[in-house]
Amino acid sequence: MLKKILIGVVICLFIVVIVFIWYFNNQMVKVTTVKESYNMLVNGKAPHLDINLYVNQKDSYITNLDKISSCYIHSYHNEEVYQVSISDISIINQTSIKKENYYVYNYGVNFKVNIEEDLIIKEAYLSLNYNNSKSLDIMIGSISIYQGDVLKDSDVSLSCMKAITSKVNNQIAIEAIIVKLSASKEVTIKNIECLDCNIVTRKMMKCNYDNTNNLADINNLSSSNSYTFDGTMELAIKIDYLYKYEINSFPLKIEYMVDGKEECLFIDNFTFFINNERSVKISDLTIYEFEYN
Repeated sequence: MLKKILIGVVICLFIVVIVFIWYFNNQMVKVTTVKESYNMLVNGKAPHLDINLYVNQKDSYITNLDKISSCYIHSYHNEEVYQVSISDISIINQTSIKKENYYVYNYGVNFKVNIEEDLIIKEAYLSLNYNNSKSLDIMIGSISIYQGDVLKDSDVSLSCMKAITSKVNNQIAIEAIIVKLSASKEVTIKNIECLDCNIVTRKMMKCNYDNTNNLADINNLSSSNSYTFDGTMELAIKIDYLYKYEINSFPLKIEYMVDGKEECLFIDNFTFFINNERSVKISDLTIYEFEYN
């Protein structure tokens, strides 16, 4: 009889522990993000970023705009700190992480000051402080903000552009870009740079735009520090990455000489591909946990 009572007590305790763990987990707010390489061109203006946070609770203070008391973008060691504001927070999707449902919230982040110089933060954090004295400091990836006027008159124009890509584990990487340039007078192209702090732009190679469609077409091309032309010029530029972020768009800076003067052509963010099958390793995610209230 005593044995049956003990078994019953053990079973009851086991059920209580399971219920407690379930209740505790459901009262915890979990937050994470997919690290991105944020890049853009501005012309002395205050930048805007759209940052996605993944939250397992639909209605918590983390996603309540009225509960945010202050917010910042800063570097790893706080050498650079910028006060920002959150203009809006909205649900844009749902996903599953470790078999748990997460809501994808888009945070509209506005810098409060105009950026007059290039701003590069290789390890960028979004810091959110709340009225209940709690705070979230989350690594969001990198930020590359460049100064450039895309409306400035130029002697060089971009006629066509495409990317050569590879795909590994549902993640797409741009291996090279191919451009076709036009000029109404003789110009010398000195450099083409992909404007993102995680991209290393290699030397230019003269190519045939229509017949250059994979890395094999590029590997046998010879490179040069500059190309002079009048009319059209077709060039291939291989790129490497410092960090393995999936980067599907970035601005371009084309440096050239004309009439003995150095000039620049800026191309605004160009989207090379859209990956609807993108996946991220769970090990690449950092999940932050908070009490519900």
